[in-house]
Amino acid sequence: MIAGSALTRCRVGGLWPDTADSPDFPLDVPAAFVAGALLGVPADWLQRGCPRTPLEMTILTKSLLIALRPGTGTPPTPKGSE
Repeated sequence: MIAGSALTRCRVGGLWPDTADSPDFPLDVPAAFVAGALLGVPADWLQRGCPRTPLEMTILTKSLLIALRPGTGTPPTPKGSE
């Protein structure tokens, strides 16, 4: 597992910030992860012939994105907008 050992080496060497709250936390990886999800979910939905309604897909996708929020350092959304 090369990626895991490289990550461990970076953390041990102090090259990797511990939390997303750190100003040194690299945002490119989380951004690419979320962008891939936002593009991948509708692409998969279309390829499978749209088995769920757009509203169902919105509800399912939004709950997944909300679950990711704690690890991103993104402030919570105001009540009523979720």
